[in-house]
Amino acid sequence: MMENTRYRRGFAKDVHDLIPNWEPQVIFDIGANVGQTAVAFTQFFPKAFIYSFEPVPKSFQKLNAVASQHTNVRAFQIAFGDYSGTANMTVNGTSTRNCITLDREVAANTAEVSITTGVEFMEEHQLEKISFLKVDAEGFDLRVLKGFSSKLADIDFVQVEAGMNSYNQTHVALSAFSDYLSLHNFYLFKIYNQVFEFSSGRQPLLRRSNPVFVNGRFCDLQGLK
Repeated sequence: MMENTRYRRGFAKDVHDLIPNWEPQVIFDIGANVGQTAVAFTQFFPKAFIYSFEPVPKSFQKLNAVASQHTNVRAFQIAFGDYSGTANMTVNGTSTRNCITLDREVAANTAEVSITTGVEFMEEHQLEKISFLKVDAEGFDLRVLKGFSSKLADIDFVQVEAGMNSYNQTHVALSAFSDYLSLHNFYLFKIYNQVFEFSSGRQPLLRRSNPVFVNGRFCDLQGLK
């Protein structure tokens, strides 16, 4: 919780300093786990309505309990991707490493979950825009973004979890996010929550981070030329 609070405080200060008139109305928390990020959002953006999404049953139960304590948080037991239907997902308790698996063989610690696209969810709930889209899908993040493809122009900020070295096979590389989002007029705002490798002892190698991208309509791109 402390990490989420510190990170959200940093983003809140940065966006206030650089875009002082920006006031988030709708926040998507995809991969909400047990609600720790949603709580941090309520502290720094109390006027925003937060949609929190978590497909794993045990995690969702705790998330739903957290959401019930906040009038501006709503919990949904669903996953996001680039298609609608069902998917197999690891279900190791409330682990933050639970993820959608593309393996054909269903392991004992997986469960079938509902999956939808961002476009379909926004249309179903009549949402015209998203102020901040946070995605933490343990390697599935880029496919989640592709499910929002035709709606990305209506999103202000996008945050993902990115791999920062070629040995990290769990997370999508930062360059892949940058390449995809630049096609939709998004640019790197700032890199938060940088984490070093720990798998075989403390390594001086950056493993992952939470980059935030900003919609180009907030930027004076002509002034950069």
